[in-house]
Amino acid sequence: MGLIKRISIISFAIVTVLFIAFRVLEIVGADNEAPVITVEGESLEVSVEASEKELLKGVTAMDNEDGDVSDSIVVEKISKFVNNKRTVTYAVCDSSNNYGRATREITYKDYTSPKFTLKEPLIFYDRSDSDWSSKIGAYDVIDGDISRN
Repeated sequence: MGLIKRISIISFAIVTVLFIAFRVLEIVGADNEAPVITVEGESLEVSVEASEKELLKGVTAMDNEDGDVSDSIVVEKISKFVNNKRTVTYAVCDSSNNYGRATREITYKDYTSPKFTLKEPLIFYDRSDSDWSSKIGAYDVIDGDISRN
């Protein structure tokens, strides 16, 4: 029984040392640096119908381990209008799941303000509870029908 106990303790010690060694190597050798996105110019002027490819014009990304990861860049989000401009946020991820972000302003060269429309004449009779909101519509070149707003 003593021999089996010693072999078990030695085996456990060897496995523990190997586990710690591999874990240290994993942590020391890990890529913890995010890719860096470079954006050409502070602002981009595009059409309201611009595709994601057009919004990515002049945007590149480099990673310390993977090199050029520009093909992995995506448009993460586009903000709401602030002072007649929007901000586009770009994101990219490397093979170690580190991600980088960058932003730039976009302006639309063919943007027009929302337009109001009448679906039917605004005729109201005295002492009637007419729903005037059902007679008015609104359309925006980016968001489409915004009548409910």
